[in-house]
Amino acid sequence: GFYKTNVVAISVLLMLQNFFFAFFQTVNNVIPTEMIGDTVDYMEWKTGKRNEGVSFSVLTFVGKLTGSLSTSIGTALLPLIGLTFTKDTVGNSVAVKGEHTDLWIWALFILIPKLLGLITLIPYAFYNLNGEKLKQIREDLKNRREEKAKVQAIGGNENE
Repeated sequence: GFYKTNVVAISVLLMLQNFFFAFFQTVNNVIPTEMIGDTVDYMEWKTGKRNEGVSFSVLTFVGKLTGSLSTSIGTALLPLIGLTFTKDTVGNSVAVKGEHTDLWIWALFILIPKLLGLITLIPYAFYNLNGEKLKQIREDLKNRREEKAKVQAIGGNENE
């Protein structure tokens, strides 16, 4: 098939795929972290309480949960797409593929995750902690902290 006779083309395509994956994965890893910082500021601005520990813990938990689920679901689906394993005469595990197994593996581990990844763009359309609003929130928080520091410096009660 194509995979065995076009090793150079496949290698180049895999390098390009890895480049684009790494680029977008980096953006995906950085932006949510920055957004969580902004939402922590927003919650402090709204409620007067800062709780970044919970926010970043939830981010870590969700990352681990989605990684575990995607691996588990992908592995569970392998027999359904025609990939099974058997033992050869020496006892080594050997993969047995059906007619369209390669296509299904590509769809399961490349195409479907990328398409589902597009869904993650939806929250960005509603994210409004930017520009002047975010600048105002940070300015208000700075003023509150300075005021609180002044009250504490003269021995006042911080809850006043």
